Amino acid sequence: MVSRGGRSKGCSHCRRRRIKCDETRPTCNRCKKRGLDCDGPKESTWINETNSFPSPPAETQMIKASLPPAMSFAAFEDDFCMAYTRKTLLRGGPVELAYDMVSVPNTVPDPGLDLLREAVLSLAITFFGTQHREKQVTARGYSHYGSVLRQLNSHLTHSHLQTSDETLLTALTCMLLEIFLPTGPDNFLKHARGIEAMLNIRGPPQQLTSNTAVIFQGLRLLSIVSGLADSRPSVYSREEPGIHHSRRMHTVHERARQAYSRSSFFRGSSIPFITDQTSPKEVGKHIPSMAGIQCETV
Repeated sequence: MVSRGGRSKGCSHCRRRRIKCDETRPTCNRCKKRGLDCDGPKESTWINETNSFPSPPAETQMIKASLPPAMSFAAFEDDFCMAYTRKTLLRGGPVELAYDMVSVPNTVPDPGLDLLREAVLSLAITFFGTQHREKQVTARGYSHYGSVLRQLNSHLTHSHLQTSDETLLTALTCMLLEIFLPTGPDNFLKHARGIEAMLNIRGPPQQLTSNTAVIFQGLRLLSIVSGLADSRPSVYSREEPGIHHSRRMHTVHERARQAYSRSSFFRGSSIPFITDQTSPKEVGKHIPSMAGIQCETV
């Protein structure tokens, strides 16, 4: 048994027999005398205390609290455009209804509502970019608008989509974009004629819900005003056999005509544009207000 501190450096046989090993290399003399297979004394191990070794990872570690990196405003650009356009332009009438419809996320796929959402977004982006003189934003809005027109043409080829509330509101939104931010002369009248064609196919609503009432109220006024611009009868006033439920349409038209005859619009005191000399562009300026759509452009 060793008498000094520390672990013995003797060979394994000497340590097992608890006797002092002479630590002769490569094999000790005691093992030679006994004819044992000696593995030799242990080597000395040198430790450099200046080196540091990584500690094993703990199961739970304290993490310093830090603020998340600031997100770019570009991620909310569409939301800014929608909020600004809602406050400034989309107030009242069927257009506000369209905004309310697209503001609620749909839980089931709805191609009509998805297209309406894209149409409202294209109007919002284009309007925001124009009002703030942001050419890149405006260009993105017009590009978005072109995509909406292509999708709208595709929807019109499907019978179950061509006369739905969402498709009518999409065409109305496109017409408003052409009124406030025209891409060509009198393009808004093309949308107005398309809306009248859809109304002609659909006819008066069989089940009058609150949303449908708002839509037909606004589109009725637009139909009358666009008819004046084109010097043609409104779809609500026709009595040909080809018009579905023409008597009910005529009744709706008569109520609208009587309401307007009591207003300054037909007296010509504030908006004198019911003459043959008035241009369609001048008519277009007043279409939103006649449909109950308020706007505050700068």
